[in-house]
Amino acid sequence: MRKFEAFTISKTQIGLKFLEPADAQGVMIRMSGVDYPKTPNDGTIVLDNNVVGKYENKEYVVKGLKHGQTYYFSAFPYSDQGVFNFAPAETNRNQILLDRGETINVAVTIDDASGFTRVLVKCVDETNALKTKTATITPTNLKCSFEIPAGDTYHLEFGKVEGYS
Repeated sequence: MRKFEAFTISKTQIGLKFLEPADAQGVMIRMSGVDYPKTPNDGTIVLDNNVVGKYENKEYVVKGLKHGQTYYFSAFPYSDQGVFNFAPAETNRNQILLDRGETINVAVTIDDASGFTRVLVKCVDETNALKTKTATITPTNLKCSFEIPAGDTYHLEFGKVEGYS
């Protein structure tokens, strides 16, 4: 494999991005909760993809997984004659602990509170509107922060700043 990445999307989903060898007809991805699948018959089949490059930039989502479980993935590229590559190379394997997903903390701080009364700050999650959050900054609480899932697109909006001209 030229690329094989596994990453957490949610508590029950893992994303896979990969790029097969240039001379491959396709690739079979297998998964196990115990160890790396060693053959194309071991573990559970996740995907048998015959469109080379399809998942290089867009992830394939593995759903219905158990939070807190480690999953082991093996990629088995195959030729146009159906001959599999069994190489246990690091580039053909990946493992991931399905955790809650990576997050980013965005902090907003008012550093000069003179003449300031309050402002409403909104963190708009453009990927999932249900995750949009708001906070109010006041002279007694000059900070707010938002935890955002990694990979989401977001922007900050500020309401009318009272007390500032």
